[in-house]
Amino acid sequence: MPLPDEVRAIRTTTALCDASHVVTLRVGGAAAFATLDRICPAALALQDTQLRPTVLLREDGTVFADAYVARDDERYFLICEGPGAAELEAWGRTHAAPGELQVERLDQTHQVLSLHGPWAWDLLAACLGADVLGMPYLSFLRGEAGTVCFRAGKTGEFGYELLVPNAEVQTLRSALLEHGREWDLARVSLEALDHCALENWFFNIRKEGTARLSPLELGLQWRLAPRKDFVGAAALKARRVEGRLTCVVADGPIAAADAVLLDGRQIGRVLSAGESHTLGKWIGAALLELQLAVPGIPGLVVRGHAARTTSPPVINNRSLYVSPQRHTWADRNSTEFPPLALGVPG
Repeated sequence: MPLPDEVRAIRTTTALCDASHVVTLRVGGAAAFATLDRICPAALALQDTQLRPTVLLREDGTVFADAYVARDDERYFLICEGPGAAELEAWGRTHAAPGELQVERLDQTHQVLSLHGPWAWDLLAACLGADVLGMPYLSFLRGEAGTVCFRAGKTGEFGYELLVPNAEVQTLRSALLEHGREWDLARVSLEALDHCALENWFFNIRKEGTARLSPLELGLQWRLAPRKDFVGAAALKARRVEGRLTCVVADGPIAAADAVLLDGRQIGRVLSAGESHTLGKWIGAALLELQLAVPGIPGLVVRGHAARTTSPPVINNRSLYVSPQRHTWADRNSTEFPPLALGVPG
């Protein structure tokens, strides 16, 4: 399926992706909390079934994993994108607190399916039960046969990550595909998820996350707890920040590593970019000089094309206008939705 069609499915119907890029560890033992608290910059005062977005940092303060921590009774899930399972486990053990630490690599026993779209909750309820309808964002639900459903999408639409035991994967996938015909379900790629993440300004460890930057340059300070000590904290305090990631919209093709010019002078570079067929423009995540890393700056030039900074997201997500308590896929035509493309100043 062409990428624009995959994106359209995510934006308007339902979309299924095999999410092998997501790595999950289950962490337990007496040292579980102390270890996670040491490696995660975010505050970890969590209730059972609650998720907290965070990042994992190298000792130099740069980001190497996009992560969620979820409390599972007396244990925890560590859900990451970026490092592989073996690397993540080794890194966690390297920084472990004293005491008993149990680390279970769930990639060996489970697979992850990813379901997205403004009607994803409706389809998922048909397969997993009505409890899905009441799930708050950043929570998880324990399902039958050991399946765990996390609500934590990064596309701007409703999104669910399904951690499924190997023995149940084919059954659940088949159920989603069978029921999904009624919901116009499409199989989509990781590329489509990444594109939607860019349009909605979700951090992408596979794109801008490869630039060896800290949360300060990447605009991820909100994932750091103030005055907390964690791996990389000392380096962050000493770091001199001269640029920040900023959303740029261009009239023509742009790509990673392109220079961003203002009045003929380079003020930054593009770290990731893509063509938004929904918007009719090209979107980039650009590292710009700190004083210019603000929305509303016109007159930029990238690869010869006119560009400007803007406030993300650039998409008016349909999920903002859909409620599991008031809508269903069956009555979707009774609701008039605004255009998906937000107006971007020219």
